[in-house]
Amino acid sequence: MPVPPRAAPHRLLAAALLGFALAAPAAATGVLGALGPVVEEAVAVARCERRLTGPALPTDAELERSGARVGALQLHTANIFDPSQPGEGFWGFRLANRLHLPTREEIVRRRLLFAPGEAYEARRLAESERLLRTERYLYEATVRPVAYCGGRVDVEVVTRDVWSLKLSTGFNRKGGENDWHVTVQEANFLGSGKDLTVSRSEDVDRTSTLLRYRDLDFLARRLDLEAAHGHNSDGRFWRLDLARPFYSLDTRWAAGGRWWDSRRVESRYRLGEVEDQFRSEQIYAELGGGRSTGIANGRARRLRFGVAYDRRRFAALPESPLARPLPGDRELLYPWAGLEWVEEAFVELSNLDRIHRVEDLNLGRQATAWLGLAAEGAGSDRDAALFGASWGEGLSGRAGLLLAGASLAGRIERAGLRHGLASVRLRYYRRTPGDHLFHAALQVDLGHRLDADTQLLLGGDSGLRGYPLRYQEGNRRVLLTVEQRFFHDRELFHLVRVGAAVFADAGKAWSAGEPGPESLGLLRDVGVGLRLGSSRSANAAMVHLDVAWPLDGPQDVRRVQWLVTTRDTF
Repeated sequence: MPVPPRAAPHRLLAAALLGFALAAPAAATGVLGALGPVVEEAVAVARCERRLTGPALPTDAELERSGARVGALQLHTANIFDPSQPGEGFWGFRLANRLHLPTREEIVRRRLLFAPGEAYEARRLAESERLLRTERYLYEATVRPVAYCGGRVDVEVVTRDVWSLKLSTGFNRKGGENDWHVTVQEANFLGSGKDLTVSRSEDVDRTSTLLRYRDLDFLARRLDLEAAHGHNSDGRFWRLDLARPFYSLDTRWAAGGRWWDSRRVESRYRLGEVEDQFRSEQIYAELGGGRSTGIANGRARRLRFGVAYDRRRFAALPESPLARPLPGDRELLYPWAGLEWVEEAFVELSNLDRIHRVEDLNLGRQATAWLGLAAEGAGSDRDAALFGASWGEGLSGRAGLLLAGASLAGRIERAGLRHGLASVRLRYYRRTPGDHLFHAALQVDLGHRLDADTQLLLGGDSGLRGYPLRYQEGNRRVLLTVEQRFFHDRELFHLVRVGAAVFADAGKAWSAGEPGPESLGLLRDVGVGLRLGSSRSANAAMVHLDVAWPLDGPQDVRRVQWLVTTRDTF
Protein backbone atom coordinates (compact mmCIF):
# COMPACT_ATOMS: atom_id res chain seq x y z
CA MET A 1 0.00 0.00 0.00
CA PRO A 2 1.62 3.31 -1.04
CA VAL A 3 2.41 5.81 1.69
CA PRO A 4 0.83 9.22 1.03
CA PRO A 5 3.31 12.09 0.82
CA ARG A 6 3.67 14.23 3.93
CA ALA A 7 2.12 17.70 3.70
CA ALA A 8 4.42 20.70 4.11
CA PRO A 9 3.96 22.50 7.47
CA HIS A 10 2.69 25.70 5.82
CA ARG A 11 0.00 23.71 3.98
CA LEU A 12 -1.10 22.03 7.22
CA LEU A 13 -1.36 25.46 8.86
CA ALA A 14 -3.48 26.83 6.01
CA ALA A 15 -5.75 23.76 6.07
CA ALA A 16 -6.21 23.93 9.84
CA LEU A 17 -7.15 27.58 9.77
CA LEU A 18 -9.58 26.99 6.89
CA GLY A 19 -11.21 24.08 8.72
CA PHE A 20 -11.60 26.11 11.87
CA ALA A 21 -13.24 28.91 9.90
CA LEU A 22 -15.78 26.50 8.37
CA ALA A 23 -16.56 24.78 11.69
CA ALA A 24 -17.00 27.88 13.81
CA PRO A 25 -17.59 30.99 11.69
CA ALA A 26 -18.40 33.36 14.55
CA ALA A 27 -15.35 32.49 16.60
CA ALA A 28 -13.10 32.32 13.57
CA THR A 29 -13.93 35.86 12.48
CA GLY A 30 -12.14 37.44 15.42
CA VAL A 31 -9.21 35.05 15.34
CA LEU A 32 -8.68 35.38 11.60
CA GLY A 33 -8.90 39.15 11.93
CA ALA A 34 -6.08 39.14 14.45
CA LEU A 35 -4.09 36.56 12.49
CA GLY A 36 -4.84 38.10 9.09
CA PRO A 37 -1.22 38.66 8.03
CA VAL A 38 -0.26 35.14 9.19
CA VAL A 39 -3.15 33.58 7.26
CA GLU A 40 -2.39 35.59 4.15
CA GLU A 41 1.25 34.59 4.28
CA ALA A 42 0.44 30.91 4.87
CA VAL A 43 -2.04 30.79 1.97
CA ALA A 44 0.39 32.58 -0.37
CA VAL A 45 3.18 30.16 0.49
CA ALA A 46 0.80 27.19 0.13
CA ARG A 47 0.00 28.29 -3.43
CA CYS A 48 3.67 28.64 -4.29
CA GLU A 49 4.74 26.13 -6.90
CA ARG A 50 8.46 26.84 -6.81
CA ARG A 51 10.75 28.71 -4.40
CA LEU A 52 13.29 30.87 -6.23
CA THR A 53 16.63 31.66 -4.61
CA GLY A 54 20.10 32.77 -5.60
CA PRO A 55 20.64 33.48 -9.31
CA ALA A 56 17.07 32.35 -10.05
CA LEU A 57 15.63 35.37 -8.22
CA PRO A 58 13.85 37.86 -10.48
CA THR A 59 15.45 41.27 -10.78
CA ASP A 60 14.29 44.14 -8.58
CA ALA A 61 12.50 45.71 -11.54
CA GLU A 62 10.70 42.43 -12.31
CA LEU A 63 9.64 42.01 -8.67
CA GLU A 64 8.27 45.53 -8.52
CA ARG A 65 6.39 45.19 -11.83
CA SER A 66 4.81 41.93 -10.66
CA GLY A 67 3.40 43.62 -7.55
CA ALA A 68 5.45 41.43 -5.19
CA ARG A 69 5.16 42.04 -1.48
CA VAL A 70 7.65 41.63 1.36
CA GLY A 71 7.44 38.16 2.90
CA ALA A 72 9.44 36.86 5.84
CA LEU A 73 12.23 38.88 7.44
CA GLN A 74 15.36 36.93 8.32
CA LEU A 75 17.36 38.95 10.86
CA HIS A 76 20.90 37.88 11.74
CA THR A 77 22.97 39.91 14.20
CA ALA A 78 26.58 38.77 14.33
CA ASN A 79 28.67 39.35 17.43
CA ILE A 80 31.91 41.32 17.50
CA PHE A 81 34.14 38.37 16.62
CA ASP A 82 33.37 35.25 14.59
CA PRO A 83 35.15 32.25 16.20
CA SER A 84 34.76 30.30 12.94
CA GLN A 85 37.10 32.75 11.21
CA PRO A 86 40.88 32.16 11.40
CA GLY A 87 42.40 34.08 14.30
CA GLU A 88 39.08 35.13 15.86
CA GLY A 89 38.76 32.07 18.10
CA PHE A 90 41.29 33.58 20.55
CA TRP A 91 40.02 33.27 24.14
CA GLY A 92 40.12 37.05 24.64
CA PHE A 93 37.85 37.55 21.64
CA ARG A 94 35.45 34.86 22.88
CA LEU A 95 35.36 36.59 26.26
CA ALA A 96 34.55 39.92 24.57
CA ASN A 97 31.65 38.21 22.79
CA ARG A 98 30.31 36.87 26.09
CA LEU A 99 30.57 40.23 27.83
CA HIS A 100 28.92 42.07 24.95
CA LEU A 101 25.13 42.25 24.78
CA PRO A 102 24.22 41.94 21.06
CA THR A 103 21.83 44.40 19.50
CA ARG A 104 18.28 43.21 19.99
CA GLU A 105 16.39 42.14 16.87
CA GLU A 106 13.53 44.55 17.47
CA ILE A 107 16.00 47.47 17.48
CA VAL A 108 17.25 46.49 14.02
CA ARG A 109 13.70 45.83 12.85
CA ARG A 110 12.54 49.31 13.87
CA ARG A 111 15.25 50.95 11.76
CA LEU A 112 13.93 49.29 8.60
CA LEU A 113 11.73 51.25 6.22
CA PHE A 114 9.60 48.26 5.21
CA ALA A 115 7.63 45.48 6.90
CA PRO A 116 6.13 42.11 5.90
CA GLY A 117 3.07 42.48 3.72
CA GLU A 118 4.08 45.85 2.23
CA ALA A 119 4.85 46.33 -1.44
CA TYR A 120 8.41 45.37 -2.34
CA GLU A 121 10.55 48.39 -3.28
CA ALA A 122 14.26 47.92 -3.88
CA ARG A 123 15.04 51.53 -2.93
CA ARG A 124 13.53 51.00 0.55
CA LEU A 125 15.86 48.07 1.12
CA ALA A 126 18.87 50.12 -0.03
CA GLU A 127 17.94 53.08 2.15
CA SER A 128 17.34 50.81 5.16
CA GLU A 129 20.82 49.40 4.66
CA ARG A 130 22.29 52.91 4.62
CA LEU A 131 20.39 53.85 7.79
CA LEU A 132 21.74 50.79 9.58
CA ARG A 133 25.29 51.66 8.54
CA THR A 134 24.95 55.07 10.19
CA GLU A 135 24.44 53.42 13.59
CA ARG A 136 27.67 53.60 15.55
CA TYR A 137 27.08 50.24 17.24
CA LEU A 138 27.06 48.38 13.91
CA TYR A 139 30.19 47.79 11.83
CA GLU A 140 28.42 46.66 8.69
CA ALA A 141 24.94 45.88 7.42
CA THR A 142 23.41 44.23 4.35
CA VAL A 143 19.74 44.08 3.38
CA ARG A 144 18.88 41.92 0.37
CA PRO A 145 16.18 39.68 -1.09
CA VAL A 146 16.99 35.99 -0.67
CA ALA A 147 13.90 34.11 -1.88
CA TYR A 148 10.75 34.58 -3.94
CA CYS A 149 7.67 32.46 -3.60
CA GLY A 150 3.95 32.99 -4.21
CA GLY A 151 4.27 36.73 -4.77
CA ARG A 152 6.29 37.14 -1.57
CA VAL A 153 9.94 38.23 -1.33
CA ASP A 154 11.85 37.03 1.73
CA VAL A 155 14.40 39.60 2.86
CA GLU A 156 17.58 38.91 4.80
CA VAL A 157 19.05 41.55 7.14
CA VAL A 158 22.59 40.85 8.36
CA THR A 159 24.42 43.15 10.78
CA ARG A 160 27.61 42.88 12.78
CA ASP A 161 28.05 44.49 16.16
CA VAL A 162 31.10 46.29 17.43
CA TRP A 163 32.36 46.70 20.99
CA SER A 164 30.13 49.51 22.23
CA LEU A 165 31.55 50.14 25.71
CA LYS A 166 34.32 52.72 25.62
CA LEU A 167 36.57 53.06 28.66
CA SER A 168 39.35 55.25 27.39
CA THR A 169 41.79 58.02 27.89
CA GLY A 170 42.94 60.07 24.94
CA PHE A 171 45.70 62.51 24.16
CA ASN A 172 45.96 64.90 21.23
CA ARG A 173 48.73 67.23 20.18
CA LYS A 174 48.13 69.74 17.40
CA GLY A 175 49.49 73.17 16.69
CA GLY A 176 51.96 72.80 19.57
CA GLU A 177 49.20 72.42 22.17
CA ASN A 178 48.01 69.36 24.09
CA ASP A 179 44.58 68.17 25.15
CA TRP A 180 43.31 65.02 26.85
CA HIS A 181 40.11 63.25 27.84
CA VAL A 182 38.87 60.39 30.02
CA THR A 183 35.62 58.88 28.72
CA VAL A 184 33.13 56.21 29.73
CA GLN A 185 30.65 55.68 26.90
CA GLU A 186 28.14 52.94 26.13
CA ALA A 187 26.89 53.44 22.58
CA ASN A 188 24.52 50.44 22.65
CA PHE A 189 23.19 50.33 26.21
CA LEU A 190 21.86 46.81 26.93
CA GLY A 191 21.65 46.17 23.19
CA SER A 192 19.00 48.89 22.81
CA GLY A 193 20.89 51.36 20.61
CA LYS A 194 20.88 54.05 23.33
CA ASP A 195 24.01 56.12 23.93
CA LEU A 196 25.15 57.12 27.42
CA THR A 197 28.36 59.13 27.88
CA VAL A 198 30.31 60.51 30.84
CA SER A 199 33.60 62.26 30.13
CA ARG A 200 36.25 64.57 31.55
CA SER A 201 38.41 66.56 29.16
CA GLU A 202 40.86 69.44 28.96
CA ASP A 203 41.87 71.48 25.93
CA VAL A 204 43.41 74.85 25.22
CA ASP A 205 40.13 76.62 26.10
CA ARG A 206 38.69 74.85 29.14
CA THR A 207 38.33 71.79 31.36
CA SER A 208 34.94 70.10 30.99
CA THR A 209 32.82 67.38 32.57
CA LEU A 210 30.06 66.05 30.31
CA LEU A 211 27.02 63.86 30.90
CA ARG A 212 25.01 63.01 27.74
CA TYR A 213 22.18 60.67 26.77
CA ARG A 214 21.08 60.07 23.17
CA ASP A 215 18.25 57.92 21.87
CA LEU A 216 17.51 57.80 18.13
CA ASP A 217 14.28 55.84 18.64
CA PHE A 218 12.77 57.41 21.74
CA LEU A 219 9.56 55.64 22.83
CA ALA A 220 9.87 53.50 19.67
CA ARG A 221 8.39 56.42 17.70
CA ARG A 222 11.38 57.40 15.51
CA LEU A 223 12.00 60.34 17.81
CA ASP A 224 15.56 61.62 18.23
CA LEU A 225 16.30 62.62 21.82
CA GLU A 226 19.52 64.16 23.08
CA ALA A 227 19.95 65.52 26.59
CA ALA A 228 23.29 66.81 27.84
CA HIS A 229 24.78 68.76 30.73
CA GLY A 230 28.30 70.04 30.95
CA HIS A 231 30.17 71.68 33.79
CA ASN A 232 33.18 73.64 32.59
CA SER A 233 35.99 75.43 34.32
CA ASP A 234 34.64 78.65 32.80
CA GLY A 235 30.88 78.00 32.96
CA ARG A 236 28.31 75.33 32.12
CA PHE A 237 25.73 74.34 29.53
CA TRP A 238 22.44 72.48 29.19
CA ARG A 239 21.04 70.99 26.01
CA LEU A 240 17.78 69.25 25.08
CA ASP A 241 16.79 68.19 21.55
CA LEU A 242 13.65 66.22 20.73
CA ALA A 243 12.51 65.79 17.13
CA ARG A 244 10.92 63.48 14.64
CA PRO A 245 13.15 64.14 11.63
CA PHE A 246 12.76 63.36 7.97
CA TYR A 247 14.33 59.98 8.75
CA SER A 248 13.94 58.73 5.15
CA LEU A 249 13.58 60.29 1.73
CA ASP A 250 9.91 59.30 1.67
CA THR A 251 9.01 60.63 5.14
CA ARG A 252 6.03 62.97 4.83
CA TRP A 253 6.33 65.11 7.97
CA ALA A 254 8.77 66.20 10.64
CA ALA A 255 8.48 68.15 13.90
CA GLY A 256 10.55 68.94 16.94
CA GLY A 257 12.33 71.45 19.09
CA ARG A 258 15.69 72.21 20.66
CA TRP A 259 16.98 74.29 23.55
CA TRP A 260 20.36 75.04 24.98
CA ASP A 261 21.73 77.36 27.62
CA SER A 262 25.47 78.01 27.59
CA ARG A 263 27.76 80.16 29.74
CA ARG A 264 31.50 80.18 29.17
CA VAL A 265 34.62 82.27 28.55
CA GLU A 266 35.50 82.87 24.90
CA SER A 267 39.02 83.58 23.64
CA ARG A 268 40.17 85.56 20.62
CA TYR A 269 43.48 84.55 19.03
CA ARG A 270 46.34 86.13 17.16
CA LEU A 271 49.44 84.24 15.97
CA GLY A 272 48.40 81.19 18.00
CA GLU A 273 48.20 83.08 21.30
CA VAL A 274 45.17 84.26 23.26
CA GLU A 275 44.79 87.97 22.58
CA ASP A 276 41.90 88.63 24.94
CA GLN A 277 38.93 86.92 26.61
CA PHE A 278 35.35 87.77 27.49
CA ARG A 279 32.35 86.06 29.04
CA SER A 280 29.63 84.77 26.73
CA GLU A 281 26.09 83.69 27.60
CA GLN A 282 23.70 82.20 25.06
CA ILE A 283 20.15 80.91 25.20
CA TYR A 284 18.75 79.37 22.04
CA ALA A 285 15.33 77.78 21.55
CA GLU A 286 13.55 76.58 18.42
CA LEU A 287 10.28 74.87 17.52
CA GLY A 288 9.65 73.73 13.99
CA GLY A 289 8.14 71.26 11.59
CA GLY A 290 8.12 70.21 7.99
CA ARG A 291 6.00 68.70 5.25
CA SER A 292 6.96 66.66 2.20
CA THR A 293 5.20 65.01 -0.69
CA GLY A 294 7.66 62.12 -0.39
CA ILE A 295 10.05 60.89 -3.02
CA ALA A 296 9.05 60.95 -6.68
CA ASN A 297 11.30 60.35 -9.70
CA GLY A 298 14.28 60.09 -7.36
CA ARG A 299 13.69 63.50 -5.74
CA ALA A 300 12.25 64.67 -2.43
CA ARG A 301 10.96 68.22 -1.87
CA ARG A 302 10.33 69.51 1.63
CA LEU A 303 8.87 72.60 3.25
CA ARG A 304 10.26 73.51 6.65
CA PHE A 305 9.00 76.18 9.06
CA GLY A 306 9.34 77.24 12.67
CA VAL A 307 10.16 79.96 15.16
CA ALA A 308 13.52 80.60 16.85
CA TYR A 309 14.81 82.66 19.77
CA ASP A 310 18.51 83.53 20.03
CA ARG A 311 19.83 85.70 22.88
CA ARG A 312 23.51 86.42 23.43
CA ARG A 313 25.09 88.50 26.16
CA PHE A 314 28.76 89.46 26.47
CA ALA A 315 30.77 90.91 29.37
CA ALA A 316 34.39 91.85 29.92
CA LEU A 317 36.58 89.96 32.39
CA PRO A 318 38.44 92.07 34.96
CA GLU A 319 41.56 89.93 34.61
CA SER A 320 41.63 90.13 30.77
CA PRO A 321 41.90 93.64 29.26
CA LEU A 322 40.20 93.77 25.88
CA ALA A 323 42.39 94.25 22.82
CA ARG A 324 39.34 94.71 20.59
CA PRO A 325 35.81 95.99 21.11
CA LEU A 326 33.51 93.76 23.12
CA PRO A 327 30.92 91.94 20.93
CA GLY A 328 27.53 93.59 20.96
CA ASP A 329 24.58 91.88 22.68
CA ARG A 330 21.97 90.32 20.41
CA GLU A 331 18.39 89.21 20.95
CA LEU A 332 16.48 87.83 17.99
CA LEU A 333 13.01 86.28 17.94
CA TYR A 334 11.89 85.30 14.46
CA PRO A 335 9.63 82.99 12.48
CA TRP A 336 11.33 81.27 9.58
CA ALA A 337 10.46 79.11 6.58
CA GLY A 338 12.55 77.21 4.09
CA LEU A 339 12.67 74.77 1.20
CA GLU A 340 14.76 71.64 0.82
CA TRP A 341 15.55 69.59 -2.29
CA VAL A 342 17.21 66.15 -2.18
CA GLU A 343 18.05 63.94 -5.15
CA GLU A 344 18.70 60.26 -4.55
CA ALA A 345 21.90 59.14 -6.28
CA PHE A 346 23.80 57.08 -3.71
CA VAL A 347 26.92 55.07 -4.43
CA GLU A 348 28.74 52.62 -2.19
CA LEU A 349 32.50 53.09 -2.04
CA SER A 350 35.33 52.19 0.31
CA ASN A 351 38.84 53.38 1.13
CA LEU A 352 38.05 57.05 0.58
CA ASP A 353 37.80 58.74 3.96
CA ARG A 354 37.69 55.51 5.98
CA ILE A 355 39.73 52.34 5.90
CA HIS A 356 37.98 49.21 4.65
CA ARG A 357 34.48 50.46 5.46
CA VAL A 358 31.51 51.01 3.18
CA GLU A 359 30.94 54.74 2.62
CA ASP A 360 27.55 55.87 1.31
CA LEU A 361 27.90 59.01 -0.80
CA ASN A 362 24.98 60.86 -2.36
CA LEU A 363 26.06 62.32 -5.69
CA GLY A 364 22.63 63.82 -6.27
CA ARG A 365 21.90 67.51 -5.86
CA GLN A 366 21.05 68.63 -2.33
CA ALA A 367 19.94 72.21 -1.74
CA THR A 368 18.32 74.19 1.06
CA ALA A 369 17.24 77.81 1.48
CA TRP A 370 15.51 79.55 4.39
CA LEU A 371 14.48 83.03 5.48
CA GLY A 372 13.58 84.42 8.91
CA LEU A 373 12.20 87.84 9.87
CA ALA A 374 12.94 89.55 13.21
CA ALA A 375 11.26 92.79 14.31
CA GLU A 376 11.75 95.14 17.26
CA GLY A 377 8.01 95.19 17.85
CA ALA A 378 7.91 91.39 18.19
CA GLY A 379 10.55 90.80 20.88
CA SER A 380 13.84 91.37 19.01
CA ASP A 381 16.36 94.13 19.70
CA ARG A 382 16.51 95.04 15.97
CA ASP A 383 14.79 94.64 12.63
CA ALA A 384 16.58 92.01 10.59
CA ALA A 385 16.10 89.44 7.85
CA LEU A 386 18.08 86.27 8.56
CA PHE A 387 18.87 83.92 5.70
CA GLY A 388 20.79 80.81 4.80
CA ALA A 389 21.31 78.58 1.78
CA SER A 390 23.42 75.56 0.91
CA TRP A 391 24.11 73.33 -2.09
CA GLY A 392 25.99 70.09 -2.64
CA GLU A 393 26.51 67.71 -5.56
CA GLY A 394 28.86 64.99 -6.76
CA LEU A 395 30.30 63.96 -10.11
CA SER A 396 31.88 60.58 -10.77
CA GLY A 397 33.67 59.36 -13.88
CA ARG A 398 36.88 57.93 -15.26
CA ALA A 399 38.76 61.03 -14.15
CA GLY A 400 37.80 60.40 -10.53
CA LEU A 401 35.23 61.62 -8.05
CA LEU A 402 34.47 65.29 -7.37
CA LEU A 403 32.30 66.46 -4.46
CA ALA A 404 31.32 70.13 -4.43
CA GLY A 405 29.44 72.21 -1.89
CA ALA A 406 28.69 75.82 -1.07
CA SER A 407 26.82 77.76 1.62
CA LEU A 408 25.74 81.32 2.32
CA ALA A 409 24.32 82.86 5.52
CA GLY A 410 23.91 86.24 7.19
CA ARG A 411 21.61 88.99 8.44
CA ILE A 412 20.30 92.01 6.55
CA GLU A 413 19.85 94.91 8.96
CA ARG A 414 19.18 98.63 8.49
CA ALA A 415 22.89 99.25 7.89
CA GLY A 416 23.12 96.48 5.32
CA LEU A 417 24.55 92.96 5.37
CA ARG A 418 25.92 91.84 8.74
CA HIS A 419 27.67 88.61 9.71
CA GLY A 420 27.70 87.46 6.10
CA LEU A 421 29.63 84.27 5.44
CA ALA A 422 30.03 82.47 2.10
CA SER A 423 31.86 79.14 1.86
CA VAL A 424 32.90 76.86 -0.99
CA ARG A 425 34.38 73.39 -0.61
CA LEU A 426 35.72 71.04 -3.29
CA ARG A 427 36.98 67.49 -2.68
CA TYR A 428 38.59 65.37 -5.38
CA TYR A 429 39.44 61.64 -5.22
CA ARG A 430 41.27 59.51 -7.77
CA ARG A 431 42.44 55.91 -7.50
CA THR A 432 46.15 55.31 -7.95
CA PRO A 433 48.00 52.03 -8.64
CA GLY A 434 47.69 49.46 -5.87
CA ASP A 435 44.13 50.59 -4.97
CA HIS A 436 45.54 53.61 -3.16
CA LEU A 437 44.11 57.11 -3.45
CA PHE A 438 45.05 60.66 -4.38
CA HIS A 439 42.97 63.26 -2.54
CA ALA A 440 42.81 67.04 -2.88
CA ALA A 441 40.57 69.47 -0.99
CA LEU A 442 39.99 73.21 -1.36
CA GLN A 443 38.14 75.28 1.24
CA VAL A 444 37.35 78.99 0.73
CA ASP A 445 35.53 81.17 3.31
CA LEU A 446 34.59 84.82 2.79
CA GLY A 447 33.22 86.89 5.66
CA HIS A 448 31.62 90.34 5.68
CA ARG A 449 31.18 92.41 8.85
CA LEU A 450 31.40 89.33 11.04
CA ASP A 451 30.18 89.61 14.63
CA ALA A 452 33.05 90.35 16.98
CA ASP A 453 32.70 86.93 18.69
CA THR A 454 33.47 85.13 15.39
CA GLN A 455 36.92 84.61 13.91
CA LEU A 456 38.03 82.83 10.74
CA LEU A 457 41.11 81.04 12.06
CA LEU A 458 43.72 78.90 10.31
CA GLY A 459 46.40 76.75 11.90
CA GLY A 460 47.41 73.30 13.05
CA ASP A 461 43.94 72.49 14.37
CA SER A 462 42.15 73.48 11.15
CA GLY A 463 44.20 71.81 8.44
CA LEU A 464 47.44 73.81 8.19
CA ARG A 465 49.36 71.09 9.99
CA GLY A 466 52.83 72.63 9.99
CA TYR A 467 51.88 75.65 12.14
CA PRO A 468 50.58 76.44 15.63
CA LEU A 469 46.86 76.19 16.23
CA ARG A 470 44.72 79.26 15.41
CA TYR A 471 47.76 80.94 13.91
CA GLN A 472 46.24 83.21 11.26
CA GLU A 473 42.93 85.08 11.36
CA GLY A 474 40.89 87.50 9.30
CA ASN A 475 37.64 87.75 7.36
CA ARG A 476 38.98 85.68 4.46
CA ARG A 477 40.40 82.16 4.56
CA VAL A 478 41.60 79.65 1.97
CA LEU A 479 43.14 76.22 2.49
CA LEU A 480 44.39 73.73 -0.12
CA THR A 481 45.40 70.19 0.86
CA VAL A 482 46.83 67.47 -1.38
CA GLU A 483 47.39 64.00 -0.01
CA GLN A 484 48.48 60.62 -1.30
CA ARG A 485 46.74 58.00 0.80
CA PHE A 486 47.93 54.41 1.21
CA PHE A 487 45.65 51.61 2.41
CA HIS A 488 46.59 48.22 3.87
CA ASP A 489 44.13 45.37 3.43
CA ARG A 490 45.21 43.39 6.48
CA GLU A 491 43.53 43.81 9.84
CA LEU A 492 46.22 43.89 12.53
CA PHE A 493 45.40 41.66 15.53
CA HIS A 494 41.79 41.59 14.22
CA LEU A 495 41.37 45.02 15.85
CA VAL A 496 43.02 47.76 13.79
CA ARG A 497 43.35 48.69 10.15
CA VAL A 498 46.34 50.73 9.04
CA GLY A 499 46.83 53.48 6.48
CA ALA A 500 49.42 56.14 5.71
CA ALA A 501 49.61 59.52 4.00
CA VAL A 502 52.08 61.91 2.42
CA PHE A 503 50.62 65.41 2.37
CA ALA A 504 51.15 69.08 1.62
CA ASP A 505 49.05 72.02 2.86
CA ALA A 506 48.92 75.63 1.72
CA GLY A 507 46.69 78.29 3.24
CA LYS A 508 46.15 81.89 4.10
CA ALA A 509 43.85 83.95 6.33
CA TRP A 510 43.64 87.73 5.91
CA SER A 511 41.38 90.76 6.25
CA ALA A 512 39.91 92.52 3.22
CA GLY A 513 37.88 95.73 3.17
CA GLU A 514 37.84 95.93 6.97
CA PRO A 515 40.40 96.63 9.71
CA GLY A 516 42.34 93.56 10.74
CA PRO A 517 45.76 92.09 11.52
CA GLU A 518 48.53 92.21 8.98
CA SER A 519 48.59 89.14 6.73
CA LEU A 520 51.49 86.68 6.95
CA GLY A 521 50.98 85.72 3.33
CA LEU A 522 50.65 82.19 2.00
CA LEU A 523 51.86 79.52 4.44
CA ARG A 524 52.87 76.04 3.27
CA ASP A 525 53.89 72.77 4.87
CA VAL A 526 54.67 69.16 3.96
CA GLY A 527 54.46 66.02 6.06
CA VAL A 528 53.85 62.32 6.49
CA GLY A 529 51.38 60.49 8.67
CA LEU A 530 50.17 57.14 9.95
CA ARG A 531 46.46 56.26 10.29
CA LEU A 532 45.11 53.68 12.74
CA GLY A 533 41.42 52.90 12.27
CA SER A 534 39.43 50.87 14.79
CA SER A 535 37.52 47.98 13.20
CA ARG A 536 35.76 46.60 16.31
CA SER A 537 34.81 49.70 18.27
CA ALA A 538 31.60 51.73 18.21
CA ASN A 539 33.78 54.83 18.21
CA ALA A 540 35.27 54.00 14.84
CA ALA A 541 37.63 56.90 15.18
CA MET A 542 40.91 57.13 13.34
CA VAL A 543 44.10 58.04 15.18
CA HIS A 544 46.33 60.39 13.19
CA LEU A 545 50.07 60.38 13.90
CA ASP A 546 51.55 63.18 11.77
CA VAL A 547 54.87 64.92 11.38
CA ALA A 548 54.76 68.22 9.47
CA TRP A 549 57.46 70.67 8.39
CA PRO A 550 56.55 74.36 7.84
CA LEU A 551 58.04 75.93 4.72
CA ASP A 552 57.18 79.58 5.45
CA GLY A 553 56.42 81.90 8.32
CA PRO A 554 58.46 83.65 11.02
CA GLN A 555 61.56 82.07 12.50
CA ASP A 556 59.88 81.51 15.86
CA VAL A 557 57.65 78.79 14.37
CA ARG A 558 58.99 75.37 15.31
CA ARG A 559 60.67 73.68 12.39
CA VAL A 560 58.96 70.36 13.14
CA GLN A 561 55.35 69.95 14.28
CA TRP A 562 54.25 66.68 15.89
CA LEU A 563 50.50 66.03 15.77
CA VAL A 564 48.50 63.32 17.53
CA THR A 565 44.78 63.66 16.81
CA THR A 566 41.62 61.57 16.70
CA ARG A 567 39.20 62.15 13.85
CA ASP A 568 36.30 60.33 12.22
CA THR A 569 37.96 60.26 8.80
CA PHE A 570 41.32 59.89 7.04
